[in-house]
Amino acid sequence: MPKVGDLAPDFTLQQLEGDYVSLNNFRGKVVLINFFGFI
Repeated sequence: MPKVGDLAPDFTLQQLEGDYVSLNNFRGKVVLINFFGFI
């Protein structure tokens, strides 16, 4: 279980446009990640 202050592991996801974005690209910035699904 991560603790407050722990760094998130780096991962890469594909955007809808086909480009890839890595969490590492936002190092030093506040990032909100919202995972959602469609039924």
